[in-house]
Amino acid sequence: MKLWENSRSYRFGRIFTDACTRSLYWHFQVCGKENIPADGAVILSPNHTNTLMDALVMLRLQKGPIAFGARADLFQKGLRVARALHWLKIVPLARARDGAEALKQSQEIIDEIVDCLGHKVPFCLFPEGTHRPKRSLLPLKKGIFRIAAQAAQNLDVPVYVVPVGIEHESYYKAGRDIRVSFGEPIRITPDASSADFLAELTRRMRGLITWFPDDENYPPAVAAWEKGRHKSQLWRYLLLPVWGVSALMSLPIWLPSEMLVARLKDKAWSNTVRYVFRLLLLPLLVLAAGICAFVWLPWYGALLTVFCTLLSPMLFYRLLPDRS
Repeated sequence: MKLWENSRSYRFGRIFTDACTRSLYWHFQVCGKENIPADGAVILSPNHTNTLMDALVMLRLQKGPIAFGARADLFQKGLRVARALHWLKIVPLARARDGAEALKQSQEIIDEIVDCLGHKVPFCLFPEGTHRPKRSLLPLKKGIFRIAAQAAQNLDVPVYVVPVGIEHESYYKAGRDIRVSFGEPIRITPDASSADFLAELTRRMRGLITWFPDDENYPPAVAAWEKGRHKSQLWRYLLLPVWGVSALMSLPIWLPSEMLVARLKDKAWSNTVRYVFRLLLLPLLVLAAGICAFVWLPWYGALLTVFCTLLSPMLFYRLLPDRS
């Protein structure tokens, strides 16, 4: 299947995956989406702080198909992983550390990306090259310029790079808020300068997030900023009975996921693990609760039970009191 094709299985799967992504956040704010041009090829350029969740967030914001670039080594973690990534329209992009042969093969992938852009399907690339849970920005890699420049040379439509800022309230906790901001696009011309483009893209991306210089002053600056955002948790304690019910109803989902999260070396994967468990187990949990409810309860009570079961994982994490 071509990268730009919108298959029936893709459309059907997106309904549930997008809903599952939305359920991991309490407030999901989107700003500046009108900045995405409608008259050409679009490359989206978000910051990268929260592993697979950043891609899933960007996926949810696009009604139709959207393609992604990811580290080539992710496709070496097994056939099932590779198939899942391909289904999500994620293609492998080699980095300098992957060796000359891998970089040579990446040209075929870039040709596929340009073909995708030519069919008016957006391409999303995290130009930092890796995730990092910090309110800062790593130096941007040249890969995004290489793709944009080749698209500008090969396509008969304007090519734009749209800076995107993804702002997580918490990198490690579920049930928190998220804001996604789209900045003013940068139009790419065939004679564009790589250095000038990356400098301008960096400037615009910084303006879309809470950004602190990544130097020796970063820890105290972020600590002071976090302290200023501290909110009372009294409401969470007042709603402990609701939290207790939601904890019991969603126990088969949160218990195994939190056991795995506790063993993670890179805690930035925490919400991705929770997402996967919710994606796989929530349909089974709702089905089991629905069958039992419709056997033992009147129809209106059964419907209420199913609805509460759907909401229980979100309420469990949202009402869970913070310990830090």
